[in-house]
Order: sequence, then C-alpha cells, then structure tokens
Amino acid sequence: MGSGVADSDVDYITVADEVETGDARWRGCHADIYALADDAERQRAVTLLGRPVDLAADALKRDVTVWSRWQQEIATLAAASNDDGDFQLRLAAWQQRNAADEDVAASLYRTTMQADMAGQLFVRVVEAPETLPQSMRALDDGPRPSFLSLPFEEALQAFLDRQIITPEEFRALSDDARQRAFSATRLASQGLIERAYRRLLESLQSGGTLDDFASQLRDDAISLGVTPDDPGYLETVYRTNVASSYGAGRYRQIRSPAVIAARPFVEYRTSRDDRVRQSHAALDGLVFRQDDPDWSRYAPPNGFNCRCVTVVRRDPGGRRVVRASDLSAQPDPGFDAPPSVELTPTE
Repeated sequence: MGSGVADSDVDYITVADEVETGDARWRGCHADIYALADDAERQRAVTLLGRPVDLAADALKRDVTVWSRWQQEIATLAAASNDDGDFQLRLAAWQQRNAADEDVAASLYRTTMQADMAGQLFVRVVEAPETLPQSMRALDDGPRPSFLSLPFEEALQAFLDRQIITPEEFRALSDDARQRAFSATRLASQGLIERAYRRLLESLQSGGTLDDFASQLRDDAISLGVTPDDPGYLETVYRTNVASSYGAGRYRQIRSPAVIAARPFVEYRTSRDDRVRQSHAALDGLVFRQDDPDWSRYAPPNGFNCRCVTVVRRDPGGRRVVRASDLSAQPDPGFDAPPSVELTPTE
C-alpha cells in the first residue's frame, strides 16, 4: 500500500513540538498507551518497550549524514545542467541509480524492523499477556533498557527470546522488511527529486540561475529536508515508516490465533487530543468483531503521522459492536488497507 503526498498535505509534527505539549511521560506514544487502564500500566509499557517517536528520532540522528549526501549529489547535477529540462532529465537518471541505495535501505530496514517487532510485543506482552507461556512472562522481571532503545542486534535477540513467532515466520518477516525498505528508498528518492525540481523552478522564477541554485543547495540555503540543519522531509520519512511498521506489527499479532482466541474484539482508539483528525475521531471507541471481514481496512495508521491504534478486547465493554461495511467514515486516501511500510511521502 503506497501513497504520495504534497508538502502542504503533510502534518509535520517534530519532536520539539511534542516537548511543549501533553504529559511528558507519554509524549510520542501511540493510542495503545492511552488505552491502558491507568498510569501505572502506561509507565510499565513505556519502560518495557519505549516510544516509537524516539526510535524515529534516534534513527534520524544516526542516518542523516547518509541521506544528506543526496542533496550534495543533486547540487552537482544542477551545476552540470544546461537548463531546467536538462536538470529534470539528470534527476530522473540519478533517481534510477539511487532507488536501491543500500546504505539508505539498510537504515530503513533496521528502523522499521525494530518498530514492527515492538508493535508485536505491545500486543502480546502488554495487552494480552495471557497469550504467553508463564516462562515468557518472566522475561519482564528486573530492570532492562526499553526495547526500542536497544541496539538493533540486541533488539533482534530480545524479540526472538519471546518466541511469539516461529523461526520460519521471523525469517519471512525479515526478508519482507528488507524488500519493503528498498521500496521505501525508491519512494523517498522519487520524493526528493520532485522536491528538488520544484525548488529549482521557484529559484528560477525569483531570478536565480542553475549555478545559484547549486551553490545554495551545497550551503543548505535551499533545503530539500535531508540535512542536519533541516531534516524535515527525512523526519517525515522515518516517522511515517516507523508508525506504519509499528501498526503492521500490531496487526500481525492482533490477527494471530492465540490473540483472536483470547481477545475476539478490537476497539479503534485515537490519542483523544486536539491533534486528532476529525475523520479519525469519528472512529474512536468503535468496536469490531475480529471475524468481521472488513474491519482490517480501518487498521491504523489511517493517514500520515496518525497515532491511532486498534486495541484487543475480551468483550465489547458495553460499547456497541459495529460492522465495518456499515461505516461512512473513511481512512485517509491510500490508507484503506492493513498497514505496511510502503508509505514514504512524495510530492
């Protein structure tokens, strides 16, 4: 499930924005945290697993130099171009060469794989611990770093120790994550060249030249959003892919036989703050049966920077059970299917 979005359509929410709002303990958390019974349960979940937004922020800091060389390469293309049409052709050729950039794909693979595993663990360890053998529950005993703060190899081992999927399923999950990371890299490079061409046209309309544009790109006076001084586009790439992968992990375990048997209902939950989109708020609190064949089209994320989740329930909890096919509320365009990581924004 892929999608494109223009700059004006993206709700850029930075880590700095979140520092200024809300309860500091749950900043950057998805709605699964808010759906827990009380602050003690929320604190346990954050201590055990961490916050997806921190994973995205840490990955951005780690990898921004890998991505920022793309801007320098595009500046070189601009300096060598004869006119805007020539620049556009050079951009297209550059994108073909970089669509499978192994460094970028590797960074996306590590980040999205860890987010997927965290989503799975939240469902099985926090929401439905009764689905785990007692020996697996003992792994929570004693202090340890949060899962999303672990180095990647340690996170892999910690996840495998849980034994919530088979080795064969894990290999398939890893292989799929690698392929989708390359797909996300292709979409990111496509988005970047579209940004670059639009910025050039804006520069030319203001009386600049191709050489001026190239110099400004090199100095970051014109930014494509992938440099340390201005990582806005890169932040959206990471946060979108982390949210989608986290949702994919949650969905994978929500649909596992053990969870369906123990928790046959799912409830749609938003973060219930003033940043929730109206179309998502319309779904808040709705309960679906797991055997409803259409409920999965509402499995979050249902838009860019969406923090909604579906949480598992033993029973409806007094709420009306609805049929997904009867609803008029719709996910955002491009998000009306179970989550995947192929949601890198383009322009």
